[in-house]
Amino acid sequence: MASGLLGVPASTPAVDPTLRWTPGLPELIAAARHATGQAAHDPGWVGSTQIFAHLADEPTSISIRPVFSSGHLIGNLVSFGASDGVQVAQAEWSAHPRAHPRRLVALRGNRTVLLRLPEVSFAESRGNDVWLSTDQGRLRAASSSLDKLDSELGDVGFLRVHRRYVVNLGRVREIERGPKGELSLVMDDRTNEMVPVSRRNAPAVRRALGI
Repeated sequence: MASGLLGVPASTPAVDPTLRWTPGLPELIAAARHATGQAAHDPGWVGSTQIFAHLADEPTSISIRPVFSSGHLIGNLVSFGASDGVQVAQAEWSAHPRAHPRRLVALRGNRTVLLRLPEVSFAESRGNDVWLSTDQGRLRAASSSLDKLDSELGDVGFLRVHRRYVVNLGRVREIERGPKGELSLVMDDRTNEMVPVSRRNAPAVRRALGI
């Protein structure tokens, strides 16, 4: 469950800290810091709250239990979907409570389409437009800047893999290697479209997908 919510590739071990997946999840980090502060005063403290996890459209309940070794705090055990311990309001640990889940705005004829992030497989820059590959088909993004899209979605599981493409890492089904070592991502969409990975972005893609 945590793997899906965080966007961590399935069955990917995180043994070497330098190879660990780093989720862009500031709410989880802020909640863990709050728990660390509480544990400094009460080692037995356990709390719970709600956060918007990776690609989730609704808030997710989590419980946080500080972990000690030889009397020293070494981390926090986070359980997704649990509500154990003291209920902590988001306002207590976040300076910027999140009021609404993010959505992407697209255009279909004379209609404006509001897309949930999990619905979007990837974004592609073509000429002066940005096109979104979605569960509703191919739609033109309201924003014509792929750079802006990249900066806005970089902390919620999207990654720039090519100068023309930003992909939803949670929608990558397979990775194909070319004869010269080049990578292509097979997306989890209607047509299993393939997205090229530039050599410049390949290291970041490998780290993100744990390959």
